[in-house]
Amino acid sequence: TGVGLVVYHLSPLALPLANLLMLPVEAGFRRMFVARARRTLRRVNPVVIGITGSYGKTSTKEYLAHILRGRYEVLATPKSYNTLMGVCLTINTDLKRSGPLDYFIVEMGAYVGGEIRAICKLTRPQISIVTAVGPQHLERFGSIEATARAKYEIIEALPRNGVGVFNWDDHEVRTMYERGYPDTRIAVTWENAEHATQLRFLARKVRQTVDGLSFEVVDTLLREREQFSTPLVGKHNVTNILLATAVARHLGMPLREIAMRVATLESAEHRLQRKTLPGGITIIDDAYSANPVGARNVLDVLALYQDGRRVLITPGIVELGPLHAQENQILGRLAAKVCTDIVLVGAEQTRPIQQGIREASFPEEHLFVCDTRDEAIAWFHREL
Repeated sequence: TGVGLVVYHLSPLALPLANLLMLPVEAGFRRMFVARARRTLRRVNPVVIGITGSYGKTSTKEYLAHILRGRYEVLATPKSYNTLMGVCLTINTDLKRSGPLDYFIVEMGAYVGGEIRAICKLTRPQISIVTAVGPQHLERFGSIEATARAKYEIIEALPRNGVGVFNWDDHEVRTMYERGYPDTRIAVTWENAEHATQLRFLARKVRQTVDGLSFEVVDTLLREREQFSTPLVGKHNVTNILLATAVARHLGMPLREIAMRVATLESAEHRLQRKTLPGGITIIDDAYSANPVGARNVLDVLALYQDGRRVLITPGIVELGPLHAQENQILGRLAAKVCTDIVLVGAEQTRPIQQGIREASFPEEHLFVCDTRDEAIAWFHREL
């Protein structure tokens, strides 16, 4: 009986102790997995293009892969497989089975410093893109400065003769460009196109409608101009397309050919993805991971629809650390100007949004606060 009591009282410790004992075994398997990926990558030997940023990296990756596939053999890490193990999995399965490959596009994410450096140590990118540095995951990094240092690891990992591609419209990314490494640096802009004419790629005359985006792309070095049109919406996609264009043009594709590929771009999954239901309701699915810039762009897109009801269903923006209340309050004020109906998921976590909505004198009868996602879905089916 005494032994039974001891075992009973110690049973809650069994799982933590087992995990502790398995740590060396798991570490060994991880090293083997990485070593196998390194051998496979060395054998196939594609040019590696790395992409990172607080947001925009998955969309930019998908757009670049689509553009380059017009004339090259390309593999990109799927979905958001942007950790070291996720990249290894792609290499050990998809890349291992691929035929001859020209380019391997690797999305790189990070929650702490050093993660991108580890992925770069494995993949050794020759071209690196930085999309943006923002408060996304601020509660993990602690500060914008720490986030910027983590993202800059993808530039530090480049050889001196590598190529860095930068979003000039983002202050932190612009600072990276101005640090002067590597020798070949390409910057793109559309928000500052009238003032930063010395940069390589500019987008001008940006126009957004329900049908998509149109703008003129200028290559200032080669003095080329081309009109771009795409069914994508969201002005942040101008930046993503410009970054992809910069790489494709550097790799030899003419602007006209790039424009033809851009015309057939599709949204990345759950990122401003539009579909129309049988009843005529248009769904704009931006559910993957909200950030302040993307949320504002989504509301701009929603405002384009002038007929019928404009409904926002959201749990708000998360992982913003000390900026959570401020940014969600701003989101509430902006939503109140655009939406006819607002459905918030999670009464406690959406209090800052509720405050912003009420500050904008939004009619209370069109604001609905649900406890769960299922309640929000039920509201959708009942009301729409």
